[in-house]
Amino acid sequence: MTVQEFLDKNKPENYLIADRMRVKISDELLKYIDLADVEIRNVDTLPDGTVRIHSDYMPDGC
Repeated sequence: MTVQEFLDKNKPENYLIADRMRVKISDELLKYIDLADVEIRNVDTLPDGTVRIHSDYMPDGC
């Protein structure tokens, strides 16, 4: 399932998207990523109710 499919289906109020290394992807970077091409590896819920989406996205090293 892709990140976009998950968001469309479940519509979580609070969520964060993490990359393959479980580092939060910044809101600035999310503007440039096509979430329909990013697969989900795992989804869990943090103690504060935020849904954490662990994706297979890996940023390019410069």
